[in-house]
Amino acid sequence: MDTFGTGLVSDERIQAAVRKVFRFNPSEIIDQLDLRRPIYRASTHYGHFGKKGLPWETTSRLAAFKQALKI
Repeated sequence: MDTFGTGLVSDERIQAAVRKVFRFNPSEIIDQLDLRRPIYRASTHYGHFGKKGLPWETTSRLAAFKQALKI
């Protein structure tokens, strides 16, 4: 990852915090985003970002991420 010098903390600290808080193996991604639920119709029109109610739009791990960054 690279913040191109715009980060308030180092890229290394951000990367370490991401690894601590989030899991990226396929089964974890499926479980975290509840992808076995048929929500495809709602996510296909006009892109799949910025829509309320989609699991990847939540910020439920923000507190844990800030704690991992220690800010």
